[in-house]
Amino acid sequence: MVNTMERRLHIVSFDVPYPADYGGVIDVYYKIKALADRGVSIILHCYQYGRPEQQELENLCEKVYYYPRLKGIFSALSPEPYIIYSRRSQSLLSHLLEDDAPILFEGLHTCHFLSHPALSNRLRIVRACNIEHEYYHYLAKGTRSLFKKLYFALESYRLRLFEKNLRYAHYILAITPRERDYFAHHYPGVEVQWISGFHGDLKVKNQPGKGDYFLFHGKLSVLENELTAKRLIRLAPQLPLPLVVAGREPSLSLRKCVQKSENVRLEANVSRERMERLIEQASAHILVTSQPTGLKLKLLNALYSGRYVIANEEMVYGTGLEECVYRVKSDEDIVHQASAIVSREFTLEEEERRVKLLSPRYDDLYNAQLLLDILPRVSRPLIEASKTNGFMPRNK
Repeated sequence: MVNTMERRLHIVSFDVPYPADYGGVIDVYYKIKALADRGVSIILHCYQYGRPEQQELENLCEKVYYYPRLKGIFSALSPEPYIIYSRRSQSLLSHLLEDDAPILFEGLHTCHFLSHPALSNRLRIVRACNIEHEYYHYLAKGTRSLFKKLYFALESYRLRLFEKNLRYAHYILAITPRERDYFAHHYPGVEVQWISGFHGDLKVKNQPGKGDYFLFHGKLSVLENELTAKRLIRLAPQLPLPLVVAGREPSLSLRKCVQKSENVRLEANVSRERMERLIEQASAHILVTSQPTGLKLKLLNALYSGRYVIANEEMVYGTGLEECVYRVKSDEDIVHQASAIVSREFTLEEEERRVKLLSPRYDDLYNAQLLLDILPRVSRPLIEASKTNGFMPRNK
């Protein structure tokens, strides 16, 4: 029998994870929901910068704490990465010290206190959603702004140095097999597990038939997504169906790009219900990226709820999802696959094949159990050992 303390967990989130309307918070929110549904008592800590407090989180968690993100020039000038140093609330540390429950740090963003001596007797788990210094390296390559290029390059360098703090974790939960291998190689003293992204779709529910548009969706204020959207907009006149670009916070530049383009419709800041309908009813999803890092949760959303998916190598690299999509390498390939798919109906046979390819490794219930298995197996012995020996033994 697992006792109460072994089923209690602190989760430190880089943002308020509700509404679950963009990639990173989707993983956090549906992880919280899956664990809460299985009886885990969650103390949630959220850094807040624009998103309000949410009653939905209060309903799922034992407690919810909110902390301001300390943005500004002082945080930017720190030798620590800006995305980490701006999340350094002393109140967070005080609340973490109120008990001896395990701590799950959501992303390197939240790991300012990972190596703090006051937490040396605690089971510390880090959710790695990316190899962050690689992500920022690709951002630096992708932007034309000299200021942004310098900022992203500096942040990449600082993240590469800070990443060494992961040696203070006991578990790293990698989001793809490729990243599992990376962290296992660089941090052999830490146990690394592959636990895929939580996405909220409990079963594959693709709509049979055909749609009358192609879809690209994502958080459009993210530079990577904006650059991809503009690339596809330029390609849209060659596509056999209209292209719908959907997502939150499109820039003025992106809006103007849509206005000047043929065969394109922008759906900005749509409700969750509207986004779900767009995903379900599209003829195919066109999902391309310049960054072979992490797992794009919009890819899982499209595979679980949408019809065909056209994706480039970088989108599926190291994910194990290569067989689920029509892979492309160039703009010409995208047009060719779109022209071939437009006449095809999505069938029940296609859905059954997808179920076999996705189950069980991309299933929320399966991945919640993998995380639950960590807590009772090691939390109590490690905490007791730390009290008697004065330190936390590292997993081998």
